[in-house]
Amino acid sequence: MQLLKYIQTSRDQSLEHCGNCKFFNNQPQKMEEEFAGLTTLSSGYGSVRHQDGICNKIKRYLSFYDSCSGYAPKQISNATTNHE
Repeated sequence: MQLLKYIQTSRDQSLEHCGNCKFFNNQPQKMEEEFAGLTTLSSGYGSVRHQDGICNKIKRYLSFYDSCSGYAPKQISNATTNHE
């Protein structure tokens, strides 16, 4: 099936995907806040949504593996303790 090699899923191997973007929030509390009365996914804690979340920039529900031109990397915290 040569055709299958041209089909891309949203699971891009690039690090520049929604899950690594500063605008992406997939915390269960945020999901339940944005979708009051959530019933289709059971709850914001439901396994049906996997790692999906909300983009705070474009206000959309997206997959962890989606990407767009608005990508901005999350800031990495340097909150390590130096023990000498």
